[in-house]
Amino acid sequence: MFDCLDKPATQTGFGRLVGITQQAVSQHQGKGTIPKNGSYIICLLAYIEHLRKEASGRGGNEQEALARARTRLAEIDADNKELQFHRDVKNLIPVQEIEPILSSWAISARSEFMHALERIIAGIETKHGITVDPELIDEHTSAAFESIAAYPTFAAQSADEGDGEMDTAA
Repeated sequence: MFDCLDKPATQTGFGRLVGITQQAVSQHQGKGTIPKNGSYIICLLAYIEHLRKEASGRGGNEQEALARARTRLAEIDADNKELQFHRDVKNLIPVQEIEPILSSWAISARSEFMHALERIIAGIETKHGITVDPELIDEHTSAAFESIAAYPTFAAQSADEGDGEMDTAA
């Protein structure tokens, strides 16, 4: 009936036949939608079948997007179930419960460190008959004290960026 359709198809010729660019034909061939070495009739039938699948919702980018969305939804569901599991087995502690404990620990750690430092200084001064410069001590201990004091706030900020809970298993 249409003998010209039995001829080997070129990308440009097929594109002109169906009203798409040569680049679009190349992309369809790359995806396997249109055969690379087919006649015009074979390519036309494959292209029409592809269009039918897209129109019925069984093919095309929409299907890929839907599959990605379903995959992401499944991942979120799995993450939520894992989080609930860790809550149930008490692997997680809400920040509101841990922050007072950390603050109390920081105060106690500072106090214990200061008392130990005073005893070390007194022992060195007594044993060697010297006086240790308090400014030298303050210079080296102030950064440590600031770090200890800042930890509960740092931990709360880190948890706020996450899900509001701290992982006790880590």
